[in-house]
Amino acid sequence: MSGEEPTDLETRPERRRIQSVAVGFRLIRALEAASAPMSLTQLAAAADMPTSQAHLYLASYLHEGMVHQDPGTHRYQLGPFALRLGLAAMRGLDVVALAREELDRLRERTGEAAHFSVWSDRGPCIVLNVNGARPLPFASRVGFVLPLLSTATGRAFLAHQRKSEVAEILRAEMAQGRWSDADVDAIGADVRRLGLSYTASMLNSGLAALAAPVFDYTGTIQGVVSLIGPSEAFPADLSGKQGAALREAAASLNARLGRST
Repeated sequence: MSGEEPTDLETRPERRRIQSVAVGFRLIRALEAASAPMSLTQLAAAADMPTSQAHLYLASYLHEGMVHQDPGTHRYQLGPFALRLGLAAMRGLDVVALAREELDRLRERTGEAAHFSVWSDRGPCIVLNVNGARPLPFASRVGFVLPLLSTATGRAFLAHQRKSEVAEILRAEMAQGRWSDADVDAIGADVRRLGLSYTASMLNSGLAALAAPVFDYTGTIQGVVSLIGPSEAFPADLSGKQGAALREAAASLNARLGRST
């Protein structure tokens, strides 16, 4: 009997499904991309497979909780285990480790210095830093806390961090008399509209910076990735290669943190 069981298992549908994980996950990807529950016919078409084959995979996914089928409409959507799996993956992500890879790519692509900052109780704090190909008159260092209003990094946080968390720091900077409420509102609106923040010759004369916020799957800001270099290399209209490279770096980090848009 023991010699016959392996042969029998290899010919069973369950065994065939295990051997075709990559094919079956076309269904999972179709469900992930869908804006509403899908019928079997729609799912099979989206996954580019016969309905009979799609039904075979879905039977296993239903059993494991990866997929849920509405008993009334018979349409499919991702199930409870898919949600738990996604949340477990999010908990295991280290945004700083992911950002390190992107900073290296930014330096290779643009030749400029780059850093990644997270929010601290004192404001935006640099936690990663890479030098560019050309020397700068100052060195941004890990642990340095940046101003909100006079740096691109700070402005990105200002636009997206919870107001209650930036309020005290913002009041202290505004007390110096340089910025009005209208200025602050305009800065935040511009960053949200453009997706990037920009400053030139503010904290350091002759230098400009671009910064992009990074979000997790809930839409919460997790950090800011920034580029720094000579003002002439950073056009204010954000149309240069630095802006394009920074947008791609932020989009890559967003995607790895589960942010779909």
